[in-house]
Amino acid sequence: MNRPSAANKLYALLYSTVIPSLFNQRMRRIPFSMSMTFLVNRLLARDIEEELVGWESEVKREVDVTPDSVVFDVGANIGQWTLWFARQTRGLVVAFEPDEEAFFWLRRNTAKYGNVMPLKLAAWREDKMLSLNKPHVSFMSSVSEAQSKNMVTARTLDGVAKDLRLSKIDLTKMDVEGAEADVLAGAPNVLRMCKQVLVEVHRMEQKRGLTDTLNSHGFNVRTVRERWLLASKLG
Repeated sequence: MNRPSAANKLYALLYSTVIPSLFNQRMRRIPFSMSMTFLVNRLLARDIEEELVGWESEVKREVDVTPDSVVFDVGANIGQWTLWFARQTRGLVVAFEPDEEAFFWLRRNTAKYGNVMPLKLAAWREDKMLSLNKPHVSFMSSVSEAQSKNMVTARTLDGVAKDLRLSKIDLTKMDVEGAEADVLAGAPNVLRMCKQVLVEVHRMEQKRGLTDTLNSHGFNVRTVRERWLLASKLG
């Protein structure tokens, strides 16, 4: 595993001075900046566990995670949500992240939690190799079926759940940069056993289709803070 590049470290340190003056916890969506903030905290040896993402607190209040919950964190990035899930439950937290550099930090940030299983995988509608697309200096990435020099392994959520012999999944959280429909297409069995699904919508034109898909699997869907869909099983 390669260590993060000097460029990303330098950029992170730059953001440690820029972010506080440009952003505050009331902003609706600053994932890249918050990712950089978490990285800076780790680089400066601060305790990432104590760093709560204030702008996500309203979303977190809506999620039902109990001490025995099993959670799929799909698009875990460097572990912002994964860490929060790991503190809420003693159950298994499976964290999917295909990008090598983000995965390095995900593993490092969650190393002390025995209930976290980081997987260097993308989630998709079928098992295959996908192209990983990302800006030159960023921890945000997306996948596509195009061919490139940066290919990553993708699995269906159903396939991973079967391999792990899971009999229940209480929550599936998805932050997959526009691939939401493809991930759901590979997860009919996961959706059947899942109690809640939390999806960050990156392409607003997909929102209606995602809602319809979740409805068809027996979920009641509502919007939380405009960009998040929270789906809960009826009854």
